[in-house]
Amino acid sequence: MAKDPNVVTITGRLAADPEIRDVNNGTHVTNLRIMSSGRTRDPQGVWHDGDATVWRCSAWRDMADHIADSLAKGDRVIALAWPKPSGYTAKDGHRVEYTEWQIIDIAASIKTDTLTIHRHRSDNPGEATTAPPAPTTATGDYYDSAWGEPDF
Repeated sequence: MAKDPNVVTITGRLAADPEIRDVNNGTHVTNLRIMSSGRTRDPQGVWHDGDATVWRCSAWRDMADHIADSLAKGDRVIALAWPKPSGYTAKDGHRVEYTEWQIIDIAASIKTDTLTIHRHRSDNPGEATTAPPAPTTATGDYYDSAWGEPDF
């Protein structure tokens, strides 16, 4: 079966620590829940949180390991995911259907937090493992007469 061509971007905070497990012969899956809620501003200018939406997500193999090692409850994340219909039969016999989201990529948000990246180095001796480039510092004015006055 082909993957659904629709990809969604999910932003929110992890509702709990990611749960990693071994499903068979060494294949790892990590399950996580991302909670998000929209905010609206009333006519008086006061912000109000909307109803929370819980996104059931899963990631497989190496990404499952990286998520479990890197993220924790409360972390703000941005995830790209495909929808995957899923479900189970409850104890009373009725079928419960829901959408599980297969994570394609996920990142910690730096909107409100800072982040340090530790690159995964390959154990393959043929693969290059160069150091990341040194940080650069901007010099000079941010003003360019061709573009007029700066707007900041």
